Amino acid sequence: MSLWSRLRDIFAPIGDDPELPPPPAPGMMRLHLFAGDFESGDAARAYCFMAPDKDHPEPLTNDLPGAFVDIRFVTVAHGPAAGDFIRHRFPPDTAGTVRDRLGAARTLVVLDEAAFGGFPYELNDTPKLAYLGAWEVPE
Repeated sequence: MSLWSRLRDIFAPIGDDPELPPPPAPGMMRLHLFAGDFESGDAARAYCFMAPDKDHPEPLTNDLPGAFVDIRFVTVAHGPAAGDFIRHRFPPDTAGTVRDRLGAARTLVVLDEAAFGGFPYELNDTPKLAYLGAWEVPE
């Protein structure tokens, strides 16, 4: 074993690292849903897509420290668009459950699992969003 390998093993972080979930069933993809109550679609999009400056990540990315988030795979639906997204993306037997979980929240933020770039991730509520869980939908 090389010196570098030994040093890497000695200084490896200790703790529970997130693991990759099993892949979705064939023909399915995994979406991660968050509910929020932003004043407008613009406010929600700013939270998800607008970094404060070139040296800092977007607020959404900053508020999810357990995940690498590629914002190209993030969708924001606010107001009636949230219901439209659910109706068009989820099978009828699942859409009602998703609407119930969204509740009175006016904003739906969706992270396609591709947003994590193949890296392990851990998702939780953020200061502005409640995590509704992972959902498998047809591709």
